[in-house]
Parts: sequence; C-alpha cells; structure tokens
Amino acid sequence: GGFIVVRPSLDIYQELRQQVLIGNFTERDAWGDLGFGGFYGDQTIQGLWTYYYGHLISSNSSGGGVELNRCYYNQMADNPIEVHPNTNKSYCRTGVKLDECEDCRDTNFQDVYSIHFTVCGKPWWCPRSVVQRGENQNSICGAFLARWYEVRQSLQSVWDGNRTTANTPYNITMNYTSNEWSLSYRQGICGQDGNGVYIPLRIPSPSRKT
Repeated sequence: GGFIVVRPSLDIYQELRQQVLIGNFTERDAWGDLGFGGFYGDQTIQGLWTYYYGHLISSNSSGGGVELNRCYYNQMADNPIEVHPNTNKSYCRTGVKLDECEDCRDTNFQDVYSIHFTVCGKPWWCPRSVVQRGENQNSICGAFLARWYEVRQSLQSVWDGNRTTANTPYNITMNYTSNEWSLSYRQGICGQDGNGVYIPLRIPSPSRKT
C-alpha cells in the first residue's frame, strides 16, 4: 500500500533484504524498537521503508529519500488530528503543532496527484456518503470517487469501441452538504437506481488471429 517512487538500486535492495532477515520487529515497538509501525502494512514494505529511510539512512546521504506531502500524493482524506487515549488531549498525527497541522480534507482536488481509496471507501463498494465524518471530507471523497467513476467509464468506452465518448468529460454533479450524494456522479455504475450494486466492467473478448 501507500505511494512510493523509487530509482532501482541493487545495493539498497540488499540492505532492505538484510533488515528483513534480521527481523528486528516487535508488535509493541515495531521496527528497531523505535516505533516505526502501528499502521497497516507496518510489518511489510510500508513499515520497513519508513524505518530504513527514517532511521537507518539519513535524508542527506546519497541513498536518502524525500517524504512527499501526503495531501497531494497518496491522498486519503483522513483526519490528521487524534485524541490521546491516556491524556485525552488532541495531537497532530504528523508530529507538528496543532495550529500547524495540515488537514488534507481541505485540499483542492485539482492539486492532488494520486489518491488512496481507503478512508473514502473503495469505489466498487458504491459508498453513498461519508457526511458523518465531516462535510469537508464528504466533499473531497465525492470528488475522488467521481473522478474514479469517470476514468472507469472512459475505459469502458474504449473497450466498447466508442473512443470519441471516452475522451468526453462527464458532467458530474454532487451535492456535498446533503446526507446522501447525488447519484449522477456514479455514471450508472452502481445500478441505475443507485442501489449500491456495482456493475463490473465489460471486458472485451481477446481478438483471434486468422
């Protein structure tokens, strides 16, 4: 999971492989007993690479990495503020002060490079609304899902042989403040009546050589 851009390096691959063989991971303290974990995928690539680039390798070294802004890459529309179970005090999950905590749900959709469908729900689940999580989240999730349905319909148009339709932008209308999104953004993919039943892609039959 997540979003990672890499330049292939056999040396780094061997170093990562060595860390897996060492297996310095515990359920309580994660990788290196330093807390590089506590999230989905922490035992695998997401946790391993966080540990490797966040601790074993300095970001100023030749093999270092750059952490991208999560509001523009791998956008999930998640709430950045949580409440500590012991102190009952709010804190920013990115480690900065609360007044500096960037809320990705307020990001302009046009500025987002890649989306991770997790908090908003998978498009093929045909989610009706996430308004209970806040209207700003409802808005950005609606834009994410609408774009996915648009791309999906574009692919279907190509497979159906209608390449002109495939390049035509769809008129997507969403009512972000209602308790239920307008059904038009789903392009009929979740049933014509919006009953939440996902209609799979019609995959073309492979052409046969004569």
